[in-house]
Amino acid sequence: MVIEIPFGGPGAEGGVERVVGVVSVRWRDGCDPPNPWLYGLAVVASARRRGIGRALVGAGEAAGAARGAEAMSLDVDVDDEAAVSFYARLGYVIVGPHRHRWRAIDPGTGAVTAEGTASTWIMRRRLRGID
Repeated sequence: MVIEIPFGGPGAEGGVERVVGVVSVRWRDGCDPPNPWLYGLAVVASARRRGIGRALVGAGEAAGAARGAEAMSLDVDVDDEAAVSFYARLGYVIVGPHRHRWRAIDPGTGAVTAEGTASTWIMRRRLRGID
């Protein structure tokens, strides 16, 4: 999914717009079936605290609601208090612990270069009322 939010803030040469944030939604095989899984939210440091992360989460939620999902889920590292607080302000609640399995893959060869697990919280938000 790609959404465009015009941004010509600090670091934009001559007011040229650039990509400042991304979000991904996994429609199956997420951390909290049968809910879609919001993951990979990132906003460049110079564009933070301007509502871009909130807009990206909202776009992911709207896509989930459009597909008939009743809730959106995500997982966040247990020690990332800022992220837990951000999602809580958006209406997400912690529903339980999770051992997130991750894998780094070399884009050129497809080889697994590292893998492991991380302790995370599953957080969930009902999508009823999303326009």
